[in-house]
Amino acid sequence: GFCLIAEECYFQLQPNPGYPCLFCVPNVDPTGFSAYPGVPCDDGEPCTEGDVCGETGVCLPGGPNPCNDEIFCTIDRCTKGVGCTHTPRTGAECDDGDACTSGTTCNAQSECIGIAKTCTDYHTIYGGITQPNPCTDDSCDPFTGNCVFTPIEKACSDGNACTLSDTCVAGQCVGTRN
Repeated sequence: GFCLIAEECYFQLQPNPGYPCLFCVPNVDPTGFSAYPGVPCDDGEPCTEGDVCGETGVCLPGGPNPCNDEIFCTIDRCTKGVGCTHTPRTGAECDDGDACTSGTTCNAQSECIGIAKTCTDYHTIYGGITQPNPCTDDSCDPFTGNCVFTPIEKACSDGNACTLSDTCVAGQCVGTRN
C-alpha cells in the first residue's frame, strides 16, 4: 500500500515528515495522512515517558519520568522543559553496605562514605612491650564487621636477644634459644 499526498508517494505507515503521529494509511485515506493511535512518539517534554500517538494525530504525554538514578545519595527531580537533575544529598545518613564502616553519610559527589574500622592484632613481646603483631595480616570482614587476623609466615623479632631465627608460626613470633 501507498499514499499519494501532495504529489509525493509515501509507503504504508510512513510518518508525515512534520507530524510524527500522522501516517500514510491507504485503507483510511490514500491521499492524506491519517492518525494511527498507539504508536510510540516523543511529546518533546523530558518529564514524561511512554508517550503515544492519540486518535487526533497528536502525541499524548505518557506517565511521569521518575528520573531515578538508583543512587540513594541523590535527590532526583524532573523540571518541566529541562529534564532530570540529580542533586547530591550532602550530609544525609546512608548505608554503604560495608559492616566495617561507621558514621556513613553522603558526600558532595553523591557517594556514601564512612569511617573505616581499624583492626589491629596486638601482642606482648619479651620485656612486656605491647605492639602490633607482625605475624598477622589484619583486616575487617565487610559482611560481619568482625576483625580478622590471618596468620602469615615471615621473619620477626620476639624482642628477646637470647633467641635466634625468630619466625612467625601460627600467628606468633617464635625464636630458638641461643
